[in-house]
Amino acid sequence: MWDGNASLDFEEFLDLMSGKEGKEEKDTKEEIDKIFRLFDTEGKGYIEVKDVQKVCKELGERLTNEEITEIVRRACQDESKGEITQEDFYIVMTKKTFP
Repeated sequence: MWDGNASLDFEEFLDLMSGKEGKEEKDTKEEIDKIFRLFDTEGKGYIEVKDVQKVCKELGERLTNEEITEIVRRACQDESKGEITQEDFYIVMTKKTFP
């Protein structure tokens, strides 16, 4: 949950993006797929650093490129690709903690 300080940590970012802020029920696969498509506007089937940067900018979030790169790296099941698949995204969005 966002603690009101000037920065947004990754757990707070996940809560914001998943709509979990202030609610306890689990997100459904359909809701998470909709969120995934907000990032994957080109329909590539994966999310790259540039996609996260774009969404952060649209939301007014001030994350550095290094922070965004780290988010993508940690969310990828295959870190060598630097791409978050829809399955990776679902796993991240349904976890209580982020690796």
